[in-house]
Amino acid sequence: MKRSFYFLSDSVSKQFYTGFYTQIDRFERAAVYFTREEVEEKLKKLINKEYTGSWENLQRGLPHYDKRCKKAYKKDLELVNERKNLKDWGIEIIEVEISL
Repeated sequence: MKRSFYFLSDSVSKQFYTGFYTQIDRFERAAVYFTREEVEEKLKKLINKEYTGSWENLQRGLPHYDKRCKKAYKKDLELVNERKNLKDWGIEIIEVEISL
């Protein structure tokens, strides 16, 4: 019997979406989706311009953080700048099939 699992991967850094806001990290921390529909729905929410977690809103909001917090969000600012010209932030769906 075979089973497919789905992950959202960042095409720039080759890391994976963790399921928390817009955080990406190593594969060990990746959010796991069990159906194609689940992962496609999550991707739609992430790239929706109306959604508060969109890169467009993140890019607008980050410069307004308190100066003490700016250093902590430097990585986020770099990620935004790397992706600003990528369609749909450069997120891709990765399918992993395993035999049980």
